[in-house]
Amino acid sequence: MNRMKSNNNIEIKSLNNSQVLTMDGVVQSVYPSPDWGYWKHMMPDFEPKNVLMLGVGAGTIAEMIKDKWPNTEITGIDNSLSMAERGRNKVDYFILADAFYQIYQDEMKYDLILVDLWNGGWYPTQVFKPEFISQLKRLLTPKGKIYINAPDFEKHALANNLKVKAKSDGANIIYETA
Repeated sequence: MNRMKSNNNIEIKSLNNSQVLTMDGVVQSVYPSPDWGYWKHMMPDFEPKNVLMLGVGAGTIAEMIKDKWPNTEITGIDNSLSMAERGRNKVDYFILADAFYQIYQDEMKYDLILVDLWNGGWYPTQVFKPEFISQLKRLLTPKGKIYINAPDFEKHALANNLKVKAKSDGANIIYETA
């Protein structure tokens, strides 16, 4: 049985000439794809054949990847039914599940794994547990990369051999595999 957190406070608003989807007042996704915020930092500097997204939201990053590389295959995992209704059409394969469980069921190899598991104002710190990072690394192709959108957990990131890729103009820091 998959447990899903109920997301009752989802709204669509206008911000910086874009439509934004917020959960509990925190921006989760933006349309059209923004040139501000953290999303641009989640884009790789290479063309990935396949991508695993942990946390799809309304699909901002998936849409940005598909706009740049239409043939990239994206598998998305999200545990929010409310968000799934908005973002699942932006990915090739969608799994409604808890990412912390689902990654142990996966046997695919990915060129890029994107971890974007903010849930309103809450962030799951188990993202930085060594066993979680190790499992993600097992799902990578030899030259694959992991990008993690998180608040400032640099101490935990460094302990897992992650480095800062970028700091956005908000509270977001993008970490990547070294």
